[in-house]
Amino acid sequence: MARTQPKSAASRRGGATGTASTRAPHAARGSAGGRSGAQPKGLVAALVAVLAATFAVYARALGFGFIQNYDDSIYVTQNPHVTTGLQPANVVWAFTQQCAGNWHPVTMLSHMLDCQLFGVNAGPAHLENLVLHLVNTVLLFQVLRLATSRPWPSLFVAALFALHPMHVESVAWIAERKDVLSTLFWLLTMWAYVRWARERRPLDYALAVVAFGVGLMAKPMLVTLPFVLLLFDVWPLGRLRLPGFASVSKAAPTVSLRTAILEKLPLLALVAVSAVLTLHAQKQVGALSNTVQVSLALRVCNAFIATAAYRVRPPRRT
Repeated sequence: MARTQPKSAASRRGGATGTASTRAPHAARGSAGGRSGAQPKGLVAALVAVLAATFAVYARALGFGFIQNYDDSIYVTQNPHVTTGLQPANVVWAFTQQCAGNWHPVTMLSHMLDCQLFGVNAGPAHLENLVLHLVNTVLLFQVLRLATSRPWPSLFVAALFALHPMHVESVAWIAERKDVLSTLFWLLTMWAYVRWARERRPLDYALAVVAFGVGLMAKPMLVTLPFVLLLFDVWPLGRLRLPGFASVSKAAPTVSLRTAILEKLPLLALVAVSAVLTLHAQKQVGALSNTVQVSLALRVCNAFIATAAYRVRPPRRT
């Protein structure tokens, strides 16, 4: 009677190899999703170098003072609600009154906190702007890396964001705290939204809504963010499949256009509230003209002319 021969060591190794090869694609997909702890070689060092270069570029601003003729006096130095710090009456004022035709209580609270901790001192206020800009750079890198699974291109975009001269005004001007502060909550909203789109955890969606709401109270410019998230659904998340747009994210499930829009309704509701409050604040300082002063036809014509003048600039005279 023939006996069954035991499997050779090579066969056992082959079976183990086959099992490992079966698991490999799953491991690769998990790594591509950006959730693994593995970092491409040199990535952290490169990110630190970008942050160090950004700090070096803006370090001079730490010795600057207030710009009294350009809003710093309105927002800080000659505003008694701000210079006296985080008093209960000042907090109520921030949420119930406008400042310079804007309703942005979170920004005003940040100025109050500066005065509460450091007095009416420009140096710490400039430092806070710079720190916010550095944090925003890291957040932008993380958002793009999570959404695209491409760390080096994400770092390149973050470096452009950090060092582009267009941000000098926002970082080096204390009155522009609203810009760097609202950008923080813009990017936190995008980060939470990308996590929710991939993993569908309600907590991430709630975090996105809360961050968006706080961001609107730092600067109402965030009203465009829900539409940016809709574009993000097309690319890079690939949740909305359109011809010519290839997804670079393998983890986000596809949805219909109707579903994608319905997901944004809580954000759009916050946009509506912010728009009403902003219009009210602007009317209080006479920043809005009615249709008697500027007709609707003239407004439409101006929109086309301004767009054309922006896109096609005439050559300078020498």
